[in-house]
Amino acid sequence: MWQDYRSDSADVYAARVSKSGTVLDTSGIAVCTALRSQVYPAVTYNPINSHYFLVWQDYQSGNAEIYGARMDTSGAILDPGGFLIYSGGILGIPGLVPQVIFDGTNYIVLFNAGDIAYKRVSTGGTVLDASPIWTSTGSSVQISLTFDGAKYFYVFASPSNDAYGDSIVKGDTLNSGGEFLLTDQTGVQKNPYTTYGSGNQFLITYTGFAPSPYGSERIWCILYPSPAVGVEEQQNADCGMQNTECRLRQNYPNPFRETTEIRYVVGAPEHQSTRTPTMSHEPRAISHTTLKIYNVAGQLVKTLVGQASLPAAGIYTCRWDGKDESGKQVSAGVYFYRLTAGNFTATKKMILVR
Repeated sequence: MWQDYRSDSADVYAARVSKSGTVLDTSGIAVCTALRSQVYPAVTYNPINSHYFLVWQDYQSGNAEIYGARMDTSGAILDPGGFLIYSGGILGIPGLVPQVIFDGTNYIVLFNAGDIAYKRVSTGGTVLDASPIWTSTGSSVQISLTFDGAKYFYVFASPSNDAYGDSIVKGDTLNSGGEFLLTDQTGVQKNPYTTYGSGNQFLITYTGFAPSPYGSERIWCILYPSPAVGVEEQQNADCGMQNTECRLRQNYPNPFRETTEIRYVVGAPEHQSTRTPTMSHEPRAISHTTLKIYNVAGQLVKTLVGQASLPAAGIYTCRWDGKDESGKQVSAGVYFYRLTAGNFTATKKMILVR
């Protein structure tokens, strides 16, 4: 399905492709050729009724709206011209950019309407929700939606709140109570896409900037939840301490070729004030601090820090040279490093290139 400019304005067309890769509709199937433009098409398949459901952003009324239509496997459009799903947009907004999936019962149409919202559509083509169901705050025209058989998951690029106006990749599950950060990689991350795979994981790809020595955009990926830790970029803020927080910083450089630095902060133990000289405290034997590196399979690669007791409160830096416990160079790829300090745990991702 695509937006087509064979007329004076954009229309939406579709074509079927056989399993062997043969295009069955070489001239395309006109889905909607109404007045003005039809843009940002998306499609999903319903194996129960053997129907495709097609959605797009439509300007035939003069405002930004969302239309949908069903198509059977013979290529016949069951709702000629489409039917209205959402009409709350206005002309000139960045885009509703609808996404659609089939969940085994209904079609879920997710879109940007200032905030991110969705509406349900029955397999018979009936819009089930009179008003949108709002799910995430913040506008984004870069959204991708998938379904794992039990829950919905979507990712989107959202403007960050820093001075550079970068975008960051976030994720959410419908009605989960709020989005969460998928990556805090330096620079702009955009054009995210997600799909469900094996191992109860979602694969997220996105375009991100790779700093020196590359200085260019690359395609990156994230597995969520992370195979190494169960949750990508997870942090537990309670480290059982007072006065100074425990923190795990992003490694630098990232990506890296030979060595990278990992900085972390360990807070003061409960019986010690931050004004007490760090050499005078007695570590608690029941606590520990570890910094370990795992591969994407969750296997331990290297223990950088392994202490039976908490160190003095302060900022620490470790270096990793891309070698495992035996001193052998590991292969290029994604790795995770986890800090544990008392009850505090945090995990971040790094990328080794060769």
